[in-house]
Amino acid sequence: MMTFRKRKLVLASASPRRRALLAEMGYTFEVVPAEVDETLDPAIPPERQAELLAERKALAVAAQAGEAIVLGADTLVACEGRVIGKAADATQAREFLRLLTAHRHAVITGLCTLDTATGVKQTAHDVTWVTMHPMSEAELDAYIASCGWRDKAGAYAIQEGGDRFIDRIEGSETNVIGLPTELVADLVPYSFREYLNKLHHDTIARHRAVILTAEDIREEKEDLTGLTRFTGLESESRVFSYPVNPVNPVRNPLVFSSLPSRYANPAAPLEVEIGPGKDDFTVRSARAAPEANFLAIERFRERVDVLCTRIERARLRNACVFFGDARLAVARLLRSGQVRAFYIHFPDPYPKRRHAKHRLLQPSFVALLADRLAPGGKLTIITDVRPYAEQILPCLESTPGFLNRVGPGQWATELPGYHQSVYERKRRAAGCVIYYVLFEKREDCTNG
Repeated sequence: MMTFRKRKLVLASASPRRRALLAEMGYTFEVVPAEVDETLDPAIPPERQAELLAERKALAVAAQAGEAIVLGADTLVACEGRVIGKAADATQAREFLRLLTAHRHAVITGLCTLDTATGVKQTAHDVTWVTMHPMSEAELDAYIASCGWRDKAGAYAIQEGGDRFIDRIEGSETNVIGLPTELVADLVPYSFREYLNKLHHDTIARHRAVILTAEDIREEKEDLTGLTRFTGLESESRVFSYPVNPVNPVRNPLVFSSLPSRYANPAAPLEVEIGPGKDDFTVRSARAAPEANFLAIERFRERVDVLCTRIERARLRNACVFFGDARLAVARLLRSGQVRAFYIHFPDPYPKRRHAKHRLLQPSFVALLADRLAPGGKLTIITDVRPYAEQILPCLESTPGFLNRVGPGQWATELPGYHQSVYERKRRAAGCVIYYVLFEKREDCTNG
């Protein structure tokens, strides 16, 4: 039997961009900023400079990290034989931007992982080539005034407005943001991945009574000789495609699952929350409506663990959690016409328009939601990202069977009496507009 030993991961960087990217990879980690001397011999190749600075950061933090894997990172820009660091002031930022918009340049991130328990150290780097278009004086003035250049190698950041000046990126885009995620996955020791895998399975075992995964879904498949049952699904880490019925692409009457058996009253109407995050909407709803069943769909382990614990402490027999991909759950766990209401609160924002294709609410998924809703069923989507609302509104209105509860082409910005999550209250306090996109399935629309 393999022995698993916990290795905490420590990020030796104060960069919020690196924190966000590492969190999106699914890692749990601590942040310990590193203060190091960044002076290097300019004769050293830029790739090696980035590695040496990452190594300095990892070593500086290792002494106070305890038993851990320390990840250091440093990003620099090289252009025309010159290493471009962070601009000292607005004048230097303007100089850097004029140079970089005139020449194809390299964004280089050095990485260093240091296992403090074994002393094993690994260094590597990634290079991404960036081509920008020239900026007018007015564009330069506006960008400098936005302060998007501060604390950024090369005086720009694609996630803070700099992307509109970029014509071409050759290589890893996350490297330009500050952390090449593909390289991180290669460098973080396998033992740590084993530990994450163990946490995943431990969470499922601990909450077995209220948790469902891909392994709980079974399918029937018809072949030339009749119906053949089979089990076994693709790894949850992959993107799932829906089972397709050739007559109706969003329906698959052969799919069945153990979902109803998880509830005290299997015949009760079902309501589904997709992406509950850190909020307690499902728990509150299940308490308030014991005559209905509730399903929360979440893919992040820490959030699943917290939600399952809340359900168990409240002794709710009308709530359970699917641990996995929402597209898989809706396509293979739910039946046509089974759901009374879907709730999607602040889905994956991907605020940039060029990221729109990565958003959850695409036409195929919306059509699937419409099929799973019963006639008269409600769909409630809340977002604080206007481009997201602008994208999904026409998508929903063009889906057969859907009716806009607010009015054609409209959304609401207030919904009196509706539960406000902690995140929503924070966004409102920050002055953000909240968009409520409210639809229902027409009563005369059948799932036939």
